[in-house]
Amino acid sequence: MPRRKVECRPSLLTLLIDRTPQYAAREIPFDRLRAGSRPAGENAGLRDDGSKNRSGVNGGDSERGRLQNRKVRLTTVPLSRADLQFHGFPLKIEGTPPGNVQYVYEKVSATGPYTRPAGTYTRYGDVLPLLIATDDRLVVFGSGDEVRLDFDPSKLPALPQGWVRDYFFAANGYEKDMDFYAAEGNYVAPLPFLSMGEYPYAPKKSFPLDDAHVNYLLEYNTRHMSGNEQRGYWFDYTTPK
Repeated sequence: MPRRKVECRPSLLTLLIDRTPQYAAREIPFDRLRAGSRPAGENAGLRDDGSKNRSGVNGGDSERGRLQNRKVRLTTVPLSRADLQFHGFPLKIEGTPPGNVQYVYEKVSATGPYTRPAGTYTRYGDVLPLLIATDDRLVVFGSGDEVRLDFDPSKLPALPQGWVRDYFFAANGYEKDMDFYAAEGNYVAPLPFLSMGEYPYAPKKSFPLDDAHVNYLLEYNTRHMSGNEQRGYWFDYTTPK
């Protein structure tokens, strides 16, 4: 299936979920956490859940009673800062069983066995304006890049006694591989947009070029990469980033 250029472009959904411990894994169906399910910019969220057990209820009735009487509190945490920058390639540690992978974020290599699709990427720096609405203004980035996000917790409600708090993060975006099955995998373009339908989109469709979209392209997507930049094709974790 064709896939597309990587974008971290929420509707960044960060949810704080407060609840009693026994309901940690099942209070909110994941499909309710999709980016775009609430106004973009309310991209962080918190759920508060205070289930109370009623006396005299046990067995299956106890379980149903707890489910019926539980209290769940969802709180969105606003995104306050977003910076696009190069980070590098974190050290990968293969665990057991195979597929149990961990990464050491602090230990990075500036080089790796990767290349990038040719095209125009979002310039480094502040990208907060691109992440506060679900629209066609995407943060376009590639291998080794990162978007560092800060959320403002100053107005979060106090956690009631006996409750626990979960954090959920969801981002709405696109990803495109450089493989045989990816449409236009060697290039950033064509960029996706909300009304495109499927990707690759039909020849009669194109990325919108009205004033707002053109201004976005000219202001933010100014980092051109040919795909042939000089680089090392190996990891080097002995030198500082």
